[in-house]
Amino acid sequence: MADATTSWDELLDALDHAVAAPDRPVDPAEIARLVRQGMDEGSVDRELDPEACGRWIAALTRTHAAVVAEHPDLDSDTELALLRVVVTRWLHPRRLDRD
Repeated sequence: MADATTSWDELLDALDHAVAAPDRPVDPAEIARLVRQGMDEGSVDRELDPEACGRWIAALTRTHAAVVAEHPDLDSDTELALLRVVVTRWLHPRRLDRD
C-alpha cells in the first residue's frame, strides 16, 4: 500500500517535532519546500511566498518555546494545538463558497 502522507501532513509533523525538540529548530528551507508542494496539491494558498512562510513558521515554533517557558502554567500540548490552528488558517486557501 502506498504512503498517503501529504505535504500538509509533513508540515504539521514538522511543527510537532520542532515543539517536541526545541533544541533542533525547524529548517525554514524545508518548510518552504513543503509549502510549495502544498501549493501544488491545492492545500496551501498559492498567493503566499514559500520562503517567507518558511521563515515565519520557523519563528513561530521558536515563539511557542518562549511562551511555554515564560508561562510554565500553560500546557504545551494546548499551545501546540493553537499554533496548528494559526498555521492552518494562515496557509489554507480562501474558500470561495463562504461569505
